[in-house]
This record gives sequence, structure tokens and C-alpha cells, in this order.
Amino acid sequence: MRTTKLLLPLAILGLTLPASASAFEHVVAGGESLSSVAAADGLSVDQLAAANGLSSAAGLVAGSLLAIPPQSAPATAAVSSPEATATTETSVQPATSATAGGGYLVQLGDTLSGIAARYGVTVSSLAAVNGLNPDGLLLSGSTLSISGAPVAAAQPAVAQTVSQPVSTTVASSSGAQPTAEMVSSSTVGSIAAANGVSTDTQLIAGTLLAIPPQTSSPVTQTSSSITPSTPSTGFGVDDYAKTLKSTLAMDDFLRKQEAVMDEYDPMKSVALVVDEWGIWHAALPGTNSQFLVQQNSLSDAILASLNLNIFARHADRVRMANIAQMINVLQAMILTDQQKMVLTPTYYLFKMYVPFQDASVVPVAFDAGNYTQGSVSLPRLDAIAAKDATGKLWLEITNLDPAEPIEIEADLSGIGAKSAKGETLTAPAVDSINTFDTPRRVVPKPVAGTVHDGKLTLTVEPKSVTVISLEQ
Repeated sequence: MRTTKLLLPLAILGLTLPASASAFEHVVAGGESLSSVAAADGLSVDQLAAANGLSSAAGLVAGSLLAIPPQSAPATAAVSSPEATATTETSVQPATSATAGGGYLVQLGDTLSGIAARYGVTVSSLAAVNGLNPDGLLLSGSTLSISGAPVAAAQPAVAQTVSQPVSTTVASSSGAQPTAEMVSSSTVGSIAAANGVSTDTQLIAGTLLAIPPQTSSPVTQTSSSITPSTPSTGFGVDDYAKTLKSTLAMDDFLRKQEAVMDEYDPMKSVALVVDEWGIWHAALPGTNSQFLVQQNSLSDAILASLNLNIFARHADRVRMANIAQMINVLQAMILTDQQKMVLTPTYYLFKMYVPFQDASVVPVAFDAGNYTQGSVSLPRLDAIAAKDATGKLWLEITNLDPAEPIEIEADLSGIGAKSAKGETLTAPAVDSINTFDTPRRVVPKPVAGTVHDGKLTLTVEPKSVTVISLEQ
């Protein structure tokens, strides 16, 4: 049995640092690592990791907080690392942002930590000189005083191609890339030319394309070109793995959207709304294919947990996400037939996640491991944690592996938890479903962990979703 350790940063759980410490918190930005944050604040990776109860190899979650411990002396030289200087596709930095007076002109996407690392000063000293909150945001176009620190060479960046204003909305069909044939009889070349993009440019759902005048009759779109073929029942672990692999692309999709939004809305005042997410299977045999009627299995519930976890990690920007749909259609929570009604695995999954509504995300560091099915490689484990309005800590763990259980060890030092209990959702097979005749084949069952000497031990079953609360 595989053992995975979960690390919950002490600063995030609201625990106090020793009285002698004078620390502040740093909001983790996308792409940052322990090494880049440590370099920006003149710390070693081990110092920063120890202050937050993390291992030196732990990854960071954007939007989480890190406690920055006091320093014995300010940094005197700029520290450069791949993590600290890397740029993203949508971040375009000028060759220099120094002003005539020796200050620094803030650019879109700049952070205090990034500027401090560039000039070899600490975030705290840079904030103090400019009368800023170390965790605050910067206003593009404002000027920062660097206190005479040497200017480090700016890092190269990759510019992003921006298309011209357009007029036709690009639609997405079950993850398929929209093509010229789906919107017009125009050629790919003519559409690319009309929009100032190359013929191999990938399209993003929701953007607009200008469609040039047609020279022939429109192409008739057939339902077979966009209708999924994966069944909602009677499938195996191969289809299960491919489906989960596909849904994990949601994280990358959100990151790309957020990168563009952050460039123009660094204060994150505009929400990113994910509408009609979920799994689209082939219509059930014997039903009208236009009604999109499908069954709902354990696999679909696990898919829902992965998406909800992704949304939680992007909660600083994603403030609404709507599953498609509620009753009888697509990834439904309730199925009906005349007077009959049955609750699906996705219904129970959403019910288990109720404690995470209006809660505060708590970053969790863990080794996700690897699960391979044929040519498909997936993380074996996913997890999120949150603190509700009463201060209670909730932990969610998804085991994607359909065959092997995972033993979880979580360090709860300082939390004062005495017990851990909750529910787990699993079933005999990945395609197990609830029917009108057998409505409780896939339902949550009680589960409890062991808490001893500040450590939680919990075994999660294969192909399962588990939610537990830590009781004090």
C-alpha cells in the first residue's frame, strides 16, 4: 500500500508564530516556488519551508499564504533562480523599467517579490521604503523607490499574439478544437488571414472570429461530428483513465484565461465564470439523442471532485462554476421517470462538498504519485483542504487509482485535533451506477481516521472520494 504525507502549512491554519518572531505573510503568485520566494526575501529554502511546516521540495499553490520569518540581516546581493526569473506566455516585460530618477516604473503583472528579487533587496525593505503592505498589490504605472539598489538585467519574455477584433463566437464541443468547417465554408487560410493569425493557432472557446464572405454553400454540420462516443455505462478502466485525463485539462485552461485577465485586471475585480462544465457521454440507447440523456457513474463523481478541487485552487478568480445539468440531462444529479426518482453518484459527491461552500482554502502540499493505465498517466492522488466559518478544518482526498488503496499521513501539530471522521464515496467498479431498482449502489459511507501525537492516519479506498472533518 502506498503512503502519502499531507502537509498543512501552520500559517494558513491560523496558528501563531512564536512571540519572538516578527513575520508577515506572502501571497503566492502563479509560478512561484519555495526557492523563488526565499530568494526574494533573502532566506534559504530550508528556512522558509521550516517556518511554514513544509518540506523543502513542496510545491506552492497560487493564492495561498506563506509566513515570511524575520531575517538576521538584509540580503546584499540579487539571487537568481529559474523559478524566480521565468516568465509566462502572456507576460511581456520591457527591457528596463527604471525611471529617470532611479526608481522603478511598475508594469502590468509586477509583484513586490518579483521586483525585490530583480534588484537584490528584500520584499519587507522594498515595501517599507515605499510605505506599502508587503502583501499588497501594485498599481501599474506607479513608481517605486529602490533605495539605490543596483538594477539587475531584465529577463527575456515571450510575447503573445493578439488577434484582431472579430464577430463570430467560437463554440466548444466536448473539448474538441473548433475548426473552420464548423462555422463556415471559408477555408482555414481565409479565416486565419481575416483574423491576423496563423493557420495552426489554437482557438479559445468564447473568443470571436471574423468570417469572410462565403463563396459557396455553407457546410451542413452533422451531429456525428460533435457527438461523444464514450458510453455512460458498461465502460472499463481504459475509458475511465482517458476521461479523467481529459478533465484535468481544466486547470491549464483556467491558467491561460487567468493570465490574460491578470494582465488587464491585476486587482481581480472581474470574476471568471465556468459555465456548463461536466462530462458529456453518448446518449443512452433508446433515447432521443437530442435530449442528452445519460447515466451517471462513480467515474463521473470522481471527475466532479477533480473539477471542484481545481476550481477551489483558482478561487481568487473563479467565483462561479455551473455543472451541466441538474436533472436527467448530461451529468445530472437526479434521474427521473414518471413517478420514479434516483439520486446519482454526482449528487452525493456535491452533498459531501457542502462544507467547502463559503470556506477558506487551505493549501495542501503532497506527493500525488502516479497511476498509469495503458498509455495514460495520471496523478494517483488529489486533495484540498478548507477552514469553514466556525474554524473547523475539512480535508478532501481523491484516490484516482481504481485498484490500490492509499494510506494518508497528515501532520496536525498545533491544531489540537482529537479525531477525524467523515464519509467516503466508492463502489465495486468505476462504472457502478444507481438505478431505480438499485438506488443505493453508490452512496457515501462513514469513515474515520486515527489521530495520535499530532498525526492523522487514514486509509482511502481505491477509486474513491473522501471528505473528513478534524474534530477538536
